[in-house]
Amino acid sequence: MYKIHKTSALLLTLFLLSLPVMTLGQIDLATAERAAIQWFNQRSPFNPSDVSVKELKLLEESGHTVFYVVNMYPIGFAMVSGHMGMIPVVAYSFSSWYDETRMPPAAALWIQHYRLQAAEAFQSGHFFEEEACKQWIELLNAVPGQRFRGKAVEPLTYGNWNQDWPYNELCPADPSGPHGHCYAGCVPTAMGLIMYYYRWPDTGVGYYSYTQSPYGLLEADFGNTHYAWDEMTNEISDSDTAIARLLFHIGVSCDLVYGPNGSGMYNHKAAYAFRTYFKYAPETQYVFRDSTNMNWDSLLVAHLDRKMPLYYAGWSVPNVNGHAFVCDGYQGTGYYHFNFGWGGSYNGYYYTQNLTPGGNNFNLAQEVIINCHPDTINYNYPGLQVAADTLRHYVGSFSDGSGPRLPQYSQNRTWLISPQNAIDSVSYLKLSFSRFGLKEGESFINVYDGSNASAPLLGSYTGENLPQTIQSSGNKLFVEYIGSNSASDDGFVATYESIKPQWCVGTQTLTAPAGFLSDGSGTFWYYNNTVCIWRIQPPDVKEIAIYFTRFSTEPDQDKLRIYDFTTAQLLAEYSGRYDSASPPPPVLCPSGKVFLTFNTNGSVREDGWEAYYESYYTGISITNREGIKIYPNPAKDRYYVYYPEFEVSKFRVDALSADGRCNRTLNFKDNGGGVFEGNTHDLAPGIWFLRFTSRNGVSVIKLIVK
Repeated sequence: MYKIHKTSALLLTLFLLSLPVMTLGQIDLATAERAAIQWFNQRSPFNPSDVSVKELKLLEESGHTVFYVVNMYPIGFAMVSGHMGMIPVVAYSFSSWYDETRMPPAAALWIQHYRLQAAEAFQSGHFFEEEACKQWIELLNAVPGQRFRGKAVEPLTYGNWNQDWPYNELCPADPSGPHGHCYAGCVPTAMGLIMYYYRWPDTGVGYYSYTQSPYGLLEADFGNTHYAWDEMTNEISDSDTAIARLLFHIGVSCDLVYGPNGSGMYNHKAAYAFRTYFKYAPETQYVFRDSTNMNWDSLLVAHLDRKMPLYYAGWSVPNVNGHAFVCDGYQGTGYYHFNFGWGGSYNGYYYTQNLTPGGNNFNLAQEVIINCHPDTINYNYPGLQVAADTLRHYVGSFSDGSGPRLPQYSQNRTWLISPQNAIDSVSYLKLSFSRFGLKEGESFINVYDGSNASAPLLGSYTGENLPQTIQSSGNKLFVEYIGSNSASDDGFVATYESIKPQWCVGTQTLTAPAGFLSDGSGTFWYYNNTVCIWRIQPPDVKEIAIYFTRFSTEPDQDKLRIYDFTTAQLLAEYSGRYDSASPPPPVLCPSGKVFLTFNTNGSVREDGWEAYYESYYTGISITNREGIKIYPNPAKDRYYVYYPEFEVSKFRVDALSADGRCNRTLNFKDNGGGVFEGNTHDLAPGIWFLRFTSRNGVSVIKLIVK
């Protein structure tokens, strides 16, 4: 039987009258949904009209529904207690749905901790009836439109970093790990998110190495490494060596034990690494919840109120199954926002106090690193710069330079975002702000759609409202910051991403009798993780020949395969780097129907390939009785015919299309010395056959027009 104290009798009576009929003390599905909606309407950033229930899941222990997980629209979840003797909501998120297939180990640790406490309470009947019942009544009977008015700090960090590819790109190679590398690890990810928040250090201090089998010597030269914060961004899906280098160096600094299934630290070295290698304050130190005399909540709140995110770790006892993450915000008492370093999954607010009187029976050991901020005594932080800057990485970030905790009189600055280069093409740019706090009417951000302030103005921004994402029309943006001369700004952090053109997409079907093929990148390099397919199927064709004009791909990894579509026979497979003078041999498909696939992996890129194809079915045969030469071939604008015996008045030259349907007479300019100049103005791109007719006979030469 559940034990209900006399002091809570009146509250319980009022509570039960407000609920549908149910088993004494237990919460039913309808009430759980109602509680989740009320919670979101009070605490989430969403308009109540946009909030609704997406789905509901039951978490059960020993035959009891201990929690209801309510996934919400537009995004997020609320983990609602299954009994009135526990607080209504123990965990919630406004940025991630609850999906057990993508649950970070650290989130699983907290949720299992809640489940064990709840299961014990259901078995023993011991609950926090009075306080929990009061919270239930307040939640379910809240006035519509009532918002949460308690103390809060919005999440401070803005990186949604992860531990797998591409974040682990520079971690030890291991074929069993994600993308052939060990995991970056939760400790480096948590530390890296804090460093990215401060955008510090510019360079590290010293050198360190250790040996781990089977990976050998692992080393980092912190003092000679520039940590390129302007090449880092909030989340990545492609290679970014700036982030990967930072995370690997942090791992080395902590003697991380790397592995293909997970990488961990077993020596509590994170605080030491912050201080020793990365220029953080000498006061940076661990505090353990079970051994400190400090009030835990006061400790956390004091740091968060000063805009200082905390490295936080928890591990189950006695199993010692630990995980590190970032505590970077709070809402009210006991609810702290955690960034788990798992690509944003399950980032949200988690209740850190006991759910039941028996909660201490399930010990979740906890630790934080306090006083963790850049060392402003021995180093110049934040080190304001006033020089104009050009940002050339395909993604990146920049800030006013004041630092998140040290607003100050900022000076004017400009940034040109111009990431296109010889390898990467950029169609347009997107600019977003992660932090924005400018003195209203005194400090401004101006964004121009081009390379300088003479370009069209896309927007001018001031105040504290986060601007919407800004999009350029081309591949450059010019950003101008005008700082305040009379008051301190909180400053801003902005990120940008390059939107690249699509090269080859999906399956392309070609029915023309002749044409050009390529990886699609033109003069740029093809993309990683590409799968492109072509079907060449001109009607009534006897044979198709494919000729290559250039070919360069990552050897043995990025491959072009050519099949006979009718028989599925592999006709050729090409990969690697070919000299332009010796491209891959031509391929002949006897059925007249060709199927090609181009697959690339996730790492090395190259210049790509180009080819052309032609069909044989018109009865045109290539003959060259007179030794005629045509160059350049392929031709774009003009071409030249070399034939010393050629006299314009005694020859007729006709151009026939590959399908034989187009026939036109060509004229040439005599340049002397047997060289005659022609142009392609009347010839559409494709394969043409030039038929030279004289009293000596007929010669047919193939000309390719680009």
